[in-house]
Amino acid sequence: MKIITGIKLLFVLFSSAAVICITCTKTIAQTADSTYYKHNKFYYMAGFGFGGGNVGIHGYLNGTLLRNGYELTGRYSAQEEFRISFGNSVNDLDYIHEYAVLIGKNITRHPISHFVLSTGISLVKVTTRSRSTLIPNNNNSTSYYSLPDYNYESIHQRTIGIPVEIKYFNNFFRYIPINTSFGTNINSKKCFYYLTMGLQFGNTRERRIKKSNN
Repeated sequence: MKIITGIKLLFVLFSSAAVICITCTKTIAQTADSTYYKHNKFYYMAGFGFGGGNVGIHGYLNGTLLRNGYELTGRYSAQEEFRISFGNSVNDLDYIHEYAVLIGKNITRHPISHFVLSTGISLVKVTTRSRSTLIPNNNNSTSYYSLPDYNYESIHQRTIGIPVEIKYFNNFFRYIPINTSFGTNINSKKCFYYLTMGLQFGNTRERRIKKSNN
């Protein structure tokens, strides 16, 4: 009986603490929204970022509209395999180009920093320089190692992908916010993922909304 009573007491205490935490979090979030953001007002930003992924170096350009905790983003990104080439030799290279539209939602609420979960649709172009198919040059030139010079065939493939991204966004400096992103693109040709750091430029929040005493 004592054990059951103790479990009930712990359950009541835990439930009470959870209710208090949720209430406080909601109150703080509402205060933050009303202090730094105007309801139904559009904010905007554009920028770039660099990092790496499973294929190689990753970079992107983006433009974003923000309103009531939601984001609409248009993005161009590219990921390229990085290898060192000696002489005139050409390595197999994978290039991935992505043209995406994403819709995001704040999953945490804080006046100047939060996490955003986004997904959408994208056009993905995968380019591979194939060593298996060699096309001789007509000028009969030779490479660094006195071997025949060849053009490597580029194989282009296009497909539709589903991008998914989680982003940490900090706009302490409201005109120059920074962000860190981890994301992936799921498609039928070559799925890829990335981790980047970016810099944005725009108007992403109010300086501070002064409340009326009335």
